[in-house]
Amino acid sequence: LQEEITNYQSQIAKLNSDLASLQSQLTTAQSETTKFKDQYDQVQSDLTAQLTESTTQNDDLQQQIMDLNATLATERQKAQEQVKANLEKIKADIQSEAQQERAAA
Repeated sequence: LQEEITNYQSQIAKLNSDLASLQSQLTTAQSETTKFKDQYDQVQSDLTAQLTESTTQNDDLQQQIMDLNATLATERQKAQEQVKANLEKIKADIQSEAQQERAAA
């Protein structure tokens, strides 16, 4: 009977040792899981910040493009008006010369 008790006590001690080892492994695994989750959260946060920055830059560039298009349209209109005014002046000068030549003749 004493031998069986010793045998059971030995088995209980082994099971307690195995349990302690498993608990240690579980604690290590939980610690690593927390570490990896923190790293994941940091990467997610960094990516979100980069996306926000990219979106802001994209919006800024879109606004600059719209501003440039508006400026180009204004400059194009001014150039067309200047060309039209120059053509009218040339036409008037030619008509004036023609009238002067007719008057002189």
